[in-house]
Amino acid sequence: MVMLEVIVNHIIGLAMKTKIIIPLVILICAILAVAYYFLYLDNKTETISCESKLYFKFFVPKPEVVANYNIIINLKGDSDKDDGRGKFSITANFYDGMNKYFIRRDVIASYQVDDNGLYFFKTLYINKYARDTIPENVEKRLVPDVFAKINSLSGYTIRPAGKQGYFIYETDIPVFYCNRL
Repeated sequence: MVMLEVIVNHIIGLAMKTKIIIPLVILICAILAVAYYFLYLDNKTETISCESKLYFKFFVPKPEVVANYNIIINLKGDSDKDDGRGKFSITANFYDGMNKYFIRRDVIASYQVDDNGLYFFKTLYINKYARDTIPENVEKRLVPDVFAKINSLSGYTIRPAGKQGYFIYETDIPVFYCNRL
């Protein structure tokens, strides 16, 4: 930074002597604009913030289960796409014809992204609310590990779908569409 100040002062001193102040000011503004771009805009954090409402009917294993999910995803990472952190909020109810179970939890995860948009998540913390009443044996069958187990590892591909949202894939199979918030 001191070196930049010395260079700018030298250029201004030269400009005063040679009477080329206007072109010099334009040059300095251009240099500062380029520096701003590389230092600020290029390092601006990327954010994915979206919400999805899902309805599933699980036929296997018996008994048949109907599930309604509301998932909110908030991911924030740097422009190099590594060492991001995020939060998943999930609210769901499950009904098997006799019993009704609920999930309400917030999940904090870290993630890394490869060049193909594959997000590798590691669950760091799970906050279960009092309304979270799903038994462990049902949870194992119906809830992805990223929402259920600390230190679980999961991989999902997230691809933009225009300006409206994102498609979330598990390997090459689309799992759901998530509307931008």
